[in-house]
Amino acid sequence: MISSLEQLDQDKMVDGMAVNHTSIASRSCKACIKAKHTHTPFPKEAKHRSETAGEHVMSDVWGKADTKSSEGYFYYISFTDDAKRFSDIKFMVDKKDAVPRIKDYATMIEQKFGKFPKWMRFDNGTELVNMETKAWEGQRGIELEVTAPYSQSQNGVAERFNCTHMELAWAMLFAKGLPEFLWDQAIAHANYL
Repeated sequence: MISSLEQLDQDKMVDGMAVNHTSIASRSCKACIKAKHTHTPFPKEAKHRSETAGEHVMSDVWGKADTKSSEGYFYYISFTDDAKRFSDIKFMVDKKDAVPRIKDYATMIEQKFGKFPKWMRFDNGTELVNMETKAWEGQRGIELEVTAPYSQSQNGVAERFNCTHMELAWAMLFAKGLPEFLWDQAIAHANYL
């Protein structure tokens, strides 16, 4: 038999009512966890990370923006170095501008480190994976890694960086009451931070 003092210790006040937490089987709702669960995590082998800067690059295109930016852009392509997690962003008017941006970025890596990246990872978007990109990368010894269709988590670093950039950009715009057409400036600043 529980004494009234022991019962008071076990009871907590929630919204003015005493709740006995010893009667609750679990403090987490299994249904909520299952509902929020999107997929089984990738195995540890998938978490391999490059140790050399510029060797492995992950990229993704974001857009189309609802509002044309101050410079006339609707898209951007992000490049993230696997080793250092340094990210670079190039803005685009159209998705077809992705191939020249890829070439510019790979050339910048070659100038900075003395060699082109060994691997570049993209999703299967036709603006990124096409005959022109394959031919250009093949001539420079860059291995093209593509993800399975509808499997964004295989390019999770690039996808997450894009989400983080957008969240920071919108937070800055909302906090200062700035117009939406400044989204490109806010994303550039978020990337700088």
